[in-house]
Amino acid sequence: MENWHVHDGGTGTVDSSGLRHLGVVFFPLIFGPDYASTPSLWAYCTDATDKSLVGGDGGAMLVSGQCRNEDNIIHLKGVETGSPAPTGWTLVTTAGGGAFEIYYRLTPR
Repeated sequence: MENWHVHDGGTGTVDSSGLRHLGVVFFPLIFGPDYASTPSLWAYCTDATDKSLVGGDGGAMLVSGQCRNEDNIIHLKGVETGSPAPTGWTLVTTAGGGAFEIYYRLTPR
């Protein structure tokens, strides 16, 4: 699974398939306290999801991406702190009290 990573509580190691294992970050706030011990809940993301590739120029979003687990597609969106919440999205957390807040929306698979 080259160019993908999973938020399973890992420390950044890469397995033989090329999959990188990373910390759980904010996903327990979405899926509950059993997230780390429940593999079906783990979020698999393309590597670009964690990067601000879409930039803020020209009205583009600060951060945007998708991850997925066994049951859901997890849509993620970063919105500048102090801006209105996007309609139909749920606030996850602030990014270290910084410049943007992260929102999510789930679509059943």
